Amino acid sequence: MHANRWAGNTVAPHGYWHIEHFQLEGTLPVWQFACADALLEKQVWMQQGSNTTYVRYQLRRATQPLTLTLKALVNYRDYHGSTQSQDWQMAIAPVASGVCVSAYPQAVPFYLLSDRATASLNHIWYNGFELAVESYRGLSDREDHLHAATFQATLELGECVTFVASTKQLLDSEAAFQSRHQHEQQLIDCWIARQNRDTPTGPSSWSWPPTSLLSAALHRRNLMAKPSLPVIPGLVTGAVIP
Repeated sequence: MHANRWAGNTVAPHGYWHIEHFQLEGTLPVWQFACADALLEKQVWMQQGSNTTYVRYQLRRATQPLTLTLKALVNYRDYHGSTQSQDWQMAIAPVASGVCVSAYPQAVPFYLLSDRATASLNHIWYNGFELAVESYRGLSDREDHLHAATFQATLELGECVTFVASTKQLLDSEAAFQSRHQHEQQLIDCWIARQNRDTPTGPSSWSWPPTSLLSAALHRRNLMAKPSLPVIPGLVTGAVIP
């Protein structure tokens, strides 16, 4: 279900061919992938105020169990850096529900976790990713990523599995999911209250649909945000085995 851009402007594999539907739920992207008679839904969200990303898969349609295998590709750099492996040995250790990755002794460790998938350790560098925007800008446009772990889970119809990439050992994905929705609803409620205060006689010409409002709020937060930790976890790819 994944796709990578490699040096030489080559895209492989073509996981996007399996996308049957895409939509936004608030600001949360939701993909539905069709594989044979199975329909697998993917959601991604980040935790407010935390260096944490959640990826959830749910089996929406199937006539038999589905085994999902995911490779976690990781890196450790700032936004504008690029990585060439050059025999770089990161420390990867098993922890409860996943693995912990330490790029080097003084680095901030980060965690790759799952609520139900089993994890196996790897240390395999994938070389030669192409960074299209950096190429357009005339900057260094080659990147390597480390395959740090492989996760596998078997889903029955209606079941879901969640993966977490974080600098903290967090795993309560349902609480994080509800917190994200509550945060978005609070933004909408604040906007409605402001509109009612400023335009008591009816809607103003500044009325925005909820999705546009939430996108504007996120854009403003990104502009005001302090530089984050130089950690880029969560380049998660997936393969479906029906």
